[in-house]
Amino acid sequence: MRGPTKSSKMAPKKGRRERNATVTTLRNQGNEGISISERDSNSPHTQLGGQSGGSPGGQSGGSPGLPLDHDSGSSSANEAATNTSTGKGTHKGRGQAKLIVVDSPLPIQFNERGQPVGPNNEKFSSSCGVLARENVPISCQDWKKASKDKRLLWVAIKKLFEVPDCHRKSTFQSMGKSLSDYKSRLTNDIIEPEGDTEVINSLRPGNIKSIEEWQQFVSDRLSDNHKAKRQKFQDLRSMQKLPHTTSRRGYARLEHKMKKESNTPDSISRVDVWIAGHLRKNKEPLNDAIGVQKMRDYTQTQPEGTSSLQNDGVTHVFGAERRGRVRGLGFGATISKMQAIGYQKEQAKRMEEMMNDMKDEMRNEIKAEMMVEMKALLSQNACVASQSNATPNPIPTNLQGYMCELLPLMDKA
Repeated sequence: MRGPTKSSKMAPKKGRRERNATVTTLRNQGNEGISISERDSNSPHTQLGGQSGGSPGGQSGGSPGLPLDHDSGSSSANEAATNTSTGKGTHKGRGQAKLIVVDSPLPIQFNERGQPVGPNNEKFSSSCGVLARENVPISCQDWKKASKDKRLLWVAIKKLFEVPDCHRKSTFQSMGKSLSDYKSRLTNDIIEPEGDTEVINSLRPGNIKSIEEWQQFVSDRLSDNHKAKRQKFQDLRSMQKLPHTTSRRGYARLEHKMKKESNTPDSISRVDVWIAGHLRKNKEPLNDAIGVQKMRDYTQTQPEGTSSLQNDGVTHVFGAERRGRVRGLGFGATISKMQAIGYQKEQAKRMEEMMNDMKDEMRNEIKAEMMVEMKALLSQNACVASQSNATPNPIPTNLQGYMCELLPLMDKA
C-alpha cells in the first residue's frame, strides 16, 4: 500500500501558513479582539498577541474575540461521540462551515430587498454563521442586546466582504438566525442522553470555552420552561404541509438564478419562484397542498402586468400575508419592505413618464421653431433671387428630411 504523497503532507502546513498570514494581517490592522481556533484540539481560542481566550465561567471577561479560521476537527470528534452515544446513523452530511481566508474583501451583490445573491453569497452566509457561532456566548439569551459582540463581528465581516453599511441590520439578522439554528442543533444532541452527565459533557463543542458555560446552556435547555417552548414549536412544525426544495439556496438565490437564465428577467414573478421552489427534480409538485395548478390557472386569467402581492396566485391560494414575512421571497422580506419597494418603483416610473413627456414637448417646440425659421429663410431667398434676376441657389423643399436628421441629435442631449 502506497504511503501519503508529498502534496498530502504539505496540505496541513499550507493551511497553517495561510491562517497565520491572515492573523498577522488583521493584527497589523488593529483588530485586537480577533482570535483563531487551534487545529485538532478542544483548547480555547488563542487571542492575537498570545493571550489565552476565555476566563473561568466563560464570558465574564467580555467578548471572546473573532476567529479567523474554523476547523471542524474538534467538532467532528464531538459529532462522532454524538452518533455513538445516541444511536444515530453514520451518514456524513455537509458538516459545519469554515471561515474563509481571503487576500482582499470579496464583492457581494444584493438584490432590491437587501438579500445577498450572486457568486459569493454562499460564502457570505456561511461566514456570518461561523462568526456568530464561534464568538457570541452560547449563554446569550437576547441577540438584540449583544452590542459589543456585534461591533467586533461587523469589523470582521468588513475584512472579508465588501458589505455597505446599509446592509448592517440585515447581516446581523442573518447572524442571529444562524446562532439560533446552531443552538437548536446542540439542543437536539443533548435531549436524548438527558441525565447522562458524562455523555452530555462529551458533546461540548470545541468553541465553547469552559465546562461551566456548557453546563449552564445544558441546564437552560433541559428546563421545563424550555421543553414546553420546544414542544410548542415542534407541534407547529409538524403542521407544515408546504415543504420546499430550494435546499440552502433559498428563494432569493433561486429567483436570482431564474432571472439570470431568463431572456425576460422582468417577467419572473413571485408565483414562478414559488412553483420552482416546490417541485421535485422530475418537475412534479411535492403534494397537492402546494397548489401549483391552481396558481397557474389563476395567473392565466389575470391581465399581464397587473400582478402584485395583494392579488397574485400565491395570495389567491393561501390568503393574505401575515406580518413578519412574505411567502416565496426568502429570509428578510417583509410586507412593509415590499410596500416601500413598490412605492419607490412607482415613483421612478412616474418620473420616467414625466421626463418622456418633457422630452416630447421640447421636441415639438424645437420642431415648430425650426419650421418657422426655414420658411423665413425660403421666403428671404426667393425675394433676393427675384431682385437680382438671377437663378437662386437650389433650396431643398423637403424640410421633413432635415428634421429627421436633426431630431436624433436632440435625443442624445
